[in-house]
Amino acid sequence: VTLVDVIEHVTQPVLLLREGTNALARGGLLVVVTPDVASAAARLLRHRWWHLRLAHVGYFNRQSLERAAQAAEYRAKLEQEAAHLAQEKESTDHAIARAVQEKVRKEQETILLINSKLKAEQAAADAAGARARAESLALGEIEARLAADRDAEQAALARSAADLATAALA
Repeated sequence: VTLVDVIEHVTQPVLLLREGTNALARGGLLVVVTPDVASAAARLLRHRWWHLRLAHVGYFNRQSLERAAQAAEYRAKLEQEAAHLAQEKESTDHAIARAVQEKVRKEQETILLINSKLKAEQAAADAAGARARAESLALGEIEARLAADRDAEQAALARSAADLATAALA
């Protein structure tokens, strides 16, 4: 009887193991495959471990699975092939964990690069804003001087007109 990625989805795993054991032919073997919560990948990735899913109602490590098997009145016999499969699975978990770490590292590098570009763009925008403010101040000063010159010319014209009027009356 083979239970591949099943036991973590049931609320009564001991009952499942007991029923699996009862279904065995004489000399048969009950094979259970489930994610190992104590695996290197689970320890390394913690809350980002890909087997943490809503559909999983229970998690097992080697010891807890053996206790569940014993509670089901079945002595889990770890065959050499089962140990080999577990080693292959662990190797795969390590490779996947390394790949995930590399992807995270590359994404972090990308984020740093983007942040660097954003800071440079912000600095350029700040400099452009400072130049615009300086130009605006310079234009304001020019406008003020022009207004003062205009006012002075108007005053001079008014004085000249008054002088002419006074001369004409005299």
